[in-house]
Amino acid sequence: MAIDRQFALMKPNSILINTARGGLVDHEALLKALDTGSIAGAGIDTFPEEPPLLSDQMRSSARIVLSPHVGASTVEAGVRVGTMAMGQVLDCLAGKPIDKRCVVNKPSVEQSG
Repeated sequence: MAIDRQFALMKPNSILINTARGGLVDHEALLKALDTGSIAGAGIDTFPEEPPLLSDQMRSSARIVLSPHVGASTVEAGVRVGTMAMGQVLDCLAGKPIDKRCVVNKPSVEQSG
């Protein structure tokens, strides 16, 4: 199903919110849907490229709210990330294995065992 068709299936008073992944929404199709009245507005928190390279039309539209990829920045998320990070540090200092999915500098962890 084409993106334009998906917008056409929405009610004219719909507001599209994307806090998931930037590539999920075709910005050109979104602008067309807004211009034609297929939908009423949009809130976009994620972008195909970070930092976002947005058209003038996207930046100046009164029917689109853009936010700087902060949809998951909640107090609870901050506590969870801090707790995970400290757990990893304590495990590393105690000589325990750490969760390599959470490591940014993977080569240094792989070299140390």
